Amino acid sequence: MAVTIEVQPASRGGRAGAWFTATADSSSEANLEATYDTIERSLGERGMALPDVVRTRLLAATREARDAASKVRFRRLSGPARCATSSYIDPTLFPVGHGVRVEGLALEDAGRTKIVVEFEPRQPPCRYVATGDLVFLSGFTATVPTFPEQLDNIRPRIAETIEMASERLGKPVRPVSVTAYIHREIDPGPDEAMLERLGLAGVPLTIGRCEGYSSPGKFIEVEVDAVAGQGG
Repeated sequence: MAVTIEVQPASRGGRAGAWFTATADSSSEANLEATYDTIERSLGERGMALPDVVRTRLLAATREARDAASKVRFRRLSGPARCATSSYIDPTLFPVGHGVRVEGLALEDAGRTKIVVEFEPRQPPCRYVATGDLVFLSGFTATVPTFPEQLDNIRPRIAETIEMASERLGKPVRPVSVTAYIHREIDPGPDEAMLERLGLAGVPLTIGRCEGYSSPGKFIEVEVDAVAGQGG
C-alpha cells in the first residue's frame, strides 16, 4: 500500500492556500482512507484542515476504482469539509492496478467562512461552495445523446447556479476560469465555440481529457470557478 502527495502553494482572489495531489496505488478502502489521512496531515502542516478544502477532483484508473473512491470522498469530505467535486476515469494516469488520484484546493480560513449550497433534491455533489467572494461550482455533466446536446443541457444549469450565488452573496458573480474534461473520442471543435455554447464566452479555459465519468454516456464535465463583485 502506498500513498504519495505533492502540495504546492496556491492562491485565489488574493487568498493564500495550497493545491494538493495525492495518489494511491490501489482503490482498497484502507488505501483510500490513507489518502485522506495524508491530505489531512499535509494540510495541517500548513495551518489548514479538511474543512478548508473548497474543490476536489478525483481521477481513477477504472470505473470500479472511481466508484469506491467516490464513496470514501463523500464520507471523509462531509459536513464542514463538504466541497465542490468532480470525478473522471483515466487509465493512462496509472501504469498498473486500480490507482486513484485526488487533486484539490484548500484556502486559508475557508472552513470558517464556507457556504455550501446543495441541489434540491440533494445529490452526492453539492451545487457550489463559496468563501468570501470566491465561488466554486461542482462539475456539471449530462447524459443526453450527443456532445452538442450535452453542452446545451449544461449551459442553463451553470447560468442558474451563478444566478443563485449572486442572489445569495448579494452581488454579481462572474466566472473567472473553466476546466472542461472531455472524452478522448470527442472532437470539441474550437475552444471559443464550445465556451459560447456553454454561456462562458471569453472565460479562460483549461481542457483535460479522460475516458469516463460518474456514469456511462457522458462526454464532458465542466468545472467553474467564479468571483463575486469586482475581485479577480
